[in-house]
Amino acid sequence: MIQKYLSSLNNRDKIYISLVILLLIVGTFVRVYEISSVPGGINQDEAYSGYEAYSMLKYGTDSWGYSFPVYLQTWGAGMSVLNSYLIMPFIALLGDEGNLTLATRLPQAIVAIISMPVFFLLLKKLYDKRIALLGLFFLVICPYHIMMARWGLDCNLAPGFLLFGLYFFVLGVDNSKYYMLSALFYGMSLYTYAAIWVIMPIMFILQCLYLIYLKKLNWNKFVVFSAVIFMVFAVPLLLFVAVNMEYIEEIRTPFISIPKIAAMRSSDIAFEQIGEKISILFNVLTAQNDGWYWNSTSEYGLYYKFSMPFAVLGFLYCMKNTIRAIKNKKYSKDAFIVISFFVSILQGCLTIANINRINSIHFSIMIFCVLGIFHTIRIFKEDFKFIKYAIIGLYLISFINFENFYFNEYAEGIGRIFKNGLGEAVEYAESFSKEGQLIYVSSEYEHPRILFYSKFETPEYIETVKLDNYKGRIMNAVSFGKYRRVNAETPIENDLEESKIYIINSNLADKYSELGYDVKTFDYVSVATKK
Repeated sequence: MIQKYLSSLNNRDKIYISLVILLLIVGTFVRVYEISSVPGGINQDEAYSGYEAYSMLKYGTDSWGYSFPVYLQTWGAGMSVLNSYLIMPFIALLGDEGNLTLATRLPQAIVAIISMPVFFLLLKKLYDKRIALLGLFFLVICPYHIMMARWGLDCNLAPGFLLFGLYFFVLGVDNSKYYMLSALFYGMSLYTYAAIWVIMPIMFILQCLYLIYLKKLNWNKFVVFSAVIFMVFAVPLLLFVAVNMEYIEEIRTPFISIPKIAAMRSSDIAFEQIGEKISILFNVLTAQNDGWYWNSTSEYGLYYKFSMPFAVLGFLYCMKNTIRAIKNKKYSKDAFIVISFFVSILQGCLTIANINRINSIHFSIMIFCVLGIFHTIRIFKEDFKFIKYAIIGLYLISFINFENFYFNEYAEGIGRIFKNGLGEAVEYAESFSKEGQLIYVSSEYEHPRILFYSKFETPEYIETVKLDNYKGRIMNAVSFGKYRRVNAETPIENDLEESKIYIINSNLADKYSELGYDVKTFDYVSVATKK
């Protein structure tokens, strides 16, 4: 059948399909190559998602004793749960001795990989196959999407699920059955990031109102089913809000829990200091950088620094088409991108923006960039045909340079930030430790990283953990089991102990050696032992 289909294509179509396949292969490769070691180490939130997945899979509860919660308590102010649930099958697949870092990062990578063909199909549906191919090329080489795909932060799942929801919503305009898939992915997106709880319903309602205004929303059983599907996902979170606003008691069952968390982050979305928040949002978007090295780099930005003029041009193109269509009561698919963009802007105006907190905006901006590039090429195609090749060449060269930078200079810098070597250090300290012997851990290594690398038994953690800032937004474990977090600048003197074990920053290795400790170094982390 495939051979028959291919034989029916002309050479131009065969080239087009070949380019799509090549781009998908390249995009997949750069998102998974050495993913468990670059970035080296692990982010503390990433570690918490991974450990909670491990805990629920092995012990049936999270680290706070809740069975399959709708929202994780983690640090105290909570964390969205879908990432951990998606990690669980990969931990099971890789086995108890498997690479937990790889298992933790695979869901994000897979969602990012699936996003590429969905982005392509969305642009093909909204515009045409030329823009779709250009869009796929742009997404494949986009620094933000590559970096985001390679580590497992819970909220970074949101852009992918919102993209899937939008794609099936657009398909639903022609075939109402697709609204059910749209509702499924929009509903799942609620479990990726709490910050979109406000904007997701607004975006969904505006999309529906737009179709109602144009009389293109066909009221039928599929629309009803879609509403039911969305509510099935929304109701547990509505109950979660009710619990944490203290309207009802928390709910614990063996199958699902709706916990009362220590600190509800309701103030994260607020109208206070809105002028300052708008200024921060503007600076983040124009600079394509928020100062957090794991989100973007000053060298390349989110979409490459030189893309912003294209983004502005694409935005103006979409706005013109949308306004004209609304005035004439005509259907314009640009409106869906405009709605998504402005709702995301609203989110950015109500929070202190960084690249993660406004992650719902990135696909809209990437589409603006693609449209800006396309129309620039179209404008100059008669008199300056070389412009097309110059622009594509500029992006290709930038992509090659970015990849070289990412796997060399950036890998070294992010490895230091993500505490590369801590996993090996924990394993070595565990092997050196006698039964019940304490392991002192430098306070710079947050307890989720230790839980993650040691695969610490959850029942023992719940029974022994002592937290600082109890009931606060961020609670760190002072101690649990045989681990003690300390200021490691100076070793603790205790004559009652036969030996000492410290997990310290490698820059303290010489100091501990001078004090008579045997020191073994793993990249940026050392283990100091003394008998």
